[in-house]
Amino acid sequence: MAERLVEDIFRALDEQTVVVPGTDAAALIVPGLANSLQAVLDQRRLLAARRPSRRVPPSTAHTRHGAATVS
Repeated sequence: MAERLVEDIFRALDEQTVVVPGTDAAALIVPGLANSLQAVLDQRRLLAARRPSRRVPPSTAHTRHGAATVS
């Protein structure tokens, strides 16, 4: 009896299907979005490597009236 019940349950599960609306569209859109995001991140890394650092070393930065000045 228990074996038949288990078999019936698995057979019923195999026969069930679920169709989620938008699944096909997501399969097309998500990889494109991931590629676009990767391109933006690559561009940021490239720009960061090309531009000179604009940071003021902490030892020479002073604040006066809320504005940073370099002495």
